[in-house]
Amino acid sequence: MTEVKAIPDLRHWLAKRGFGAAFLIIRIHARLDDFEGAILGNQHALAVDVAREIVVDCAYIRAFDRIGPLPRSGIEWWLSAEPLEHLDDRSADLLRQICLPVTQDGLVPIETGLRALVAETEALLDVPVALPIVRDRNGYFPALRLAREWLALVESVDLPPIMKKEWLSS
Repeated sequence: MTEVKAIPDLRHWLAKRGFGAAFLIIRIHARLDDFEGAILGNQHALAVDVAREIVVDCAYIRAFDRIGPLPRSGIEWWLSAEPLEHLDDRSADLLRQICLPVTQDGLVPIETGLRALVAETEALLDVPVALPIVRDRNGYFPALRLAREWLALVESVDLPPIMKKEWLSS
């Protein structure tokens, strides 16, 4: 039997999931790939920079409920907010670890921490489908399909589109 949950603020619920999923699909998953590539390419500085970006991007999603109510005007408040003001302890610890001088061996626990943080962040969205990996050969079209479906939902509650409509045309 499917559990039915009451949603007190549908706009906030849709914005968090829609924009959070878009951040994960477009930015965070891609940056995890970039992090792996930087490690394989022995580019420590790049790996550290990308790791920092992943933590900050996850912080935006994780802070969504703490930043405040969603204004009628749209989502701009979320992207202009300072996510580090709302950083949880796990993210802060990982960010401190990233900011220390790192060797090749030191990147392994950072990678483990990043993967755990991304998985936890994705779980916070409580999206009922697995989010596709855009850079995966099997993930591009499922990501477009998901974005098209969400476009109709966010427009129905007067939120700005997650992606430009032109990008989603068939």
